[in-house]
Amino acid sequence: MSGKQWSLALVDGDDGTGMVHEQVGLEGLPAADEGAWSDLSGASLQGVGTSIVSPLREFAQFAVIGSWERTLGTLATMVAPERWNFPGEGVGAPSRYGVLREYLTVTFHRVVEQDRVATAADGSLAAFDTGLLTPFGEDVYAVFSPNVGDIAWKLDGFATAGSGELGARLVATLPDLPQPASYLERVEDVVCQPGRMLILDTAALLGEQVGRLPRAFLADQLADSPEASRLLREGVDAGSGRLGRGACRDLARAIKADPSLYRRMARALQDATSLSLRLAQASFRMAAPAFDPATGTMRLLLPLCLVDDGVADCAMSLELMPSGAYRGAAILSLPRAYACARVVSRDQSAWLSPEIVL
Repeated sequence: MSGKQWSLALVDGDDGTGMVHEQVGLEGLPAADEGAWSDLSGASLQGVGTSIVSPLREFAQFAVIGSWERTLGTLATMVAPERWNFPGEGVGAPSRYGVLREYLTVTFHRVVEQDRVATAADGSLAAFDTGLLTPFGEDVYAVFSPNVGDIAWKLDGFATAGSGELGARLVATLPDLPQPASYLERVEDVVCQPGRMLILDTAALLGEQVGRLPRAFLADQLADSPEASRLLREGVDAGSGRLGRGACRDLARAIKADPSLYRRMARALQDATSLSLRLAQASFRMAAPAFDPATGTMRLLLPLCLVDDGVADCAMSLELMPSGAYRGAAILSLPRAYACARVVSRDQSAWLSPEIVL
């Protein structure tokens, strides 16, 4: 048993929710949240028994990190000031730096994918470019040294080239500094193309994702359905303020059982997305590019104004299909949409400004 590490893969049994074999996360919690990026593709593409993409797990298996909060806090104080906490995070809260953890782990996934993790010829050091800058515009690198055990490396810290002990060791050991991750390879990765058909995955948007829609929008749409309205009222978790997993499933069933309600909500989503797409085609700055680690492809995030015109309530993730059509695959809350977009760029459109959404 010495030196071995184990992870719980499945919980066998039925807790009444119908999820007999439920995936378990790094901390042994059912249905662990892999990160905001996991919302981009809509319905889960990865079932039990398949290879699961997990940037968080990949980073933890690459190197011994230590305390996430201490590691992320060190990085946050080193780079140019930004908002790195999701709403509800921060000093005194159970967690901090959720946006930064998302950024760092997805960035690591991408540099591995692009073979941009640099390793010294003698195996004494490894490093990658975090893509972040200090307040003085210097690149910040994550630096690793060999570890004794099943995990090959341990994180020594973050450094700028040539500065301090880590920075000096970095330039003394590597003949070339590692290059940052890149994401944008074609104009379609940034700009919504005109004349493209828009198709929404309505079954997913009004199915397992119904809980991501704004509460005010749901209340308005469900007003004529006493049963669906009751499920919405009673399904909200008192602690999080969100619809619980079982409540989302019950509400989705109630909506699907009422064809008139289903069609009305589908039209509302189609109208809001079509309008946002037209506006984005007129102004390329409106769409926010985001990278999906599960597929290795780009998505475009568009603001949806479902309650008040001109005020974004959530975001739609658009996938450009091989046919040239856009598929509206997923709804994201604004904070999670920002976390996905921040991986690609710090500069965001006004509707996704961190001062507004975080």
